[in-house]
Amino acid sequence: MGAAVAGQEVVGVMFVLVEVEDTIRVPPRDFGAGVYSALEKQVNRVWAGRVVAPHGVCVRLWDWVRKEEDRIVHNDGSSYTTCRFRLLVFSPMPGEVLNTRVLASDKDGVRLELDFFNHIYVVPDALPTPSHFNQQERAWVWEYTSETQLVFEPDANVRCKVKDVQYRDKDDASIQAYLPRMFLYAEMRTEGMGDTSWWEGQDGDE
Repeated sequence: MGAAVAGQEVVGVMFVLVEVEDTIRVPPRDFGAGVYSALEKQVNRVWAGRVVAPHGVCVRLWDWVRKEEDRIVHNDGSSYTTCRFRLLVFSPMPGEVLNTRVLASDKDGVRLELDFFNHIYVVPDALPTPSHFNQQERAWVWEYTSETQLVFEPDANVRCKVKDVQYRDKDDASIQAYLPRMFLYAEMRTEGMGDTSWWEGQDGDE
C-alpha cells in the first residue's frame, strides 16, 4: 500500500510539517531497539531526502500522530506497522535567503548544497556582475574592482536568494531516473549575497 500524504503546517521560515500515513517495515535485527526508536529509524531511512511535491524535500521525522498494532509477517519475520506521523520538510519560497556551500562550478554556473539537499543552481546571469568562469581553476570569479577578484571557492560558505522552486513529474516517462525531483534556482547578484567572508565586518556598520 502506498503512503498517503495529508496537508502541511508551517513551523518557521523555509520549513513545514507534512502529515503522512505509511506502513513501516521493521526488520528483526531492530526489534531490541524499542518500538518507537525502531520505527523512527525506518521512517528516516525511507523518507529523509525524499521529495513530496508540492511541499518540498523531507528532512526527518518530527513527531507521531498515531500508531496501529504491529503485524509480524512470517515469511521474513519483519514487523509491519501502519503509522501516521509528521515530517519536517524543507519548503523554501522565492525571495528567501539560504546559507549554503559551493558544491561545484562549471561554465553553466555554480551548484550549491545544504546538508540535506544539493540541487541548488545559480546560472551565470544570477551571479554578481561582472563575473567570468576561470576554466583552469574551475571556479567563477567576481571582478569586484579592477584590482580585486573574488573567487567562488569550492566548499565556501555562501549566501543566496531563492528565485524559483521547480518539481519534475515523477510519472513523466521522458524524465531520466537520475534527474532530481525538486531543484532550486537562486541568485547571488544582490548585496550581501555570495561568500559570507566577503561581507564580514559590514553588518551594523554606519
